[in-house]
Amino acid sequence: MKDLINTTQYIIQHAIPDRLERIQSISKVHTTHKKRALDNGSVLCNSTVPTDLYTLEDITKDEAGHLLNYANTLKAWCRYETLQSSSDQPDEDERIGLWCKERLQLDGENIERDWIRRDIENALHADYENVARMITVEADGGLQPPPPVMIDKEESDALIRTITHNRADVNRLKIANIQQREILSDRVKQYFEIVVDILDTMQRIMEKYNDRYEQEKNKAFDTYQSTLTDALILKIKTLHVTVLNTTYSKNLVSSLQMLRSLLESQSQDTHGRLSAIEHQLQEYQDLGPEFETLRAAYERLLKDIQTTEDDIRRITNG
Repeated sequence: MKDLINTTQYIIQHAIPDRLERIQSISKVHTTHKKRALDNGSVLCNSTVPTDLYTLEDITKDEAGHLLNYANTLKAWCRYETLQSSSDQPDEDERIGLWCKERLQLDGENIERDWIRRDIENALHADYENVARMITVEADGGLQPPPPVMIDKEESDALIRTITHNRADVNRLKIANIQQREILSDRVKQYFEIVVDILDTMQRIMEKYNDRYEQEKNKAFDTYQSTLTDALILKIKTLHVTVLNTTYSKNLVSSLQMLRSLLESQSQDTHGRLSAIEHQLQEYQDLGPEFETLRAAYERLLKDIQTTEDDIRRITNG
């Protein structure tokens, strides 16, 4: 069913406008051909009806008659144009010319009307076959081909009117849908406003008619909890002050000051000894290579002394 709706919408939006545009273009070509035939009949004496404007296959009897009348009238008009200058009966020739013009116009309108009807029927038949094929595919999986359907002029006109009416209904329903959406949005907004008002009213009622004793109990409990919290904070502050007083007594301060003085004096002595050693090391380095020689000899002497002491210790112990 969805495919049928989509196909119908496609026919309304594309197929019928395309067919009407094609009909209008062919009608303009046919009008140009009639004007050229009326203005230059002597040139078209040996011509026939242009086959590019019509589909000559499978034409009806009425269409064949219209085409034949048009061709005969066109030849008569050509003969009238050829013999007009040498004719001895100008009044009769003028009546013949007027008759030919009227017949050409009438036959051309008949042919044009037949062709427009055939084009509309062919277009509607093709669109109907597409719709029938889609319905057949949806019904039996496309195993059976759709039966051929012939549409006459009345049915095609009725179908066009139905499609136009359905298209107008669809547009009207679209507009109504938009309006209904706006109405729905307004009603939803009003609903939420009412819900908010109800909640506010319920809150005020609960605050106003709540048990008075329950409120007093809650207030007393809040006061009790606040008192406990304040007492705990005071105890923590007292503990902090006690720790400070115990740690930083008068004797502790004097002891710390004395310890600081001793550490400063030791630091000064250490810096003095370090400066003396650095000065002595600098003097040794200023001696040049001789200092390195003396240092190496002294190091060897110390090793020899250590070795001799070890030997004496082993001999004594042994």
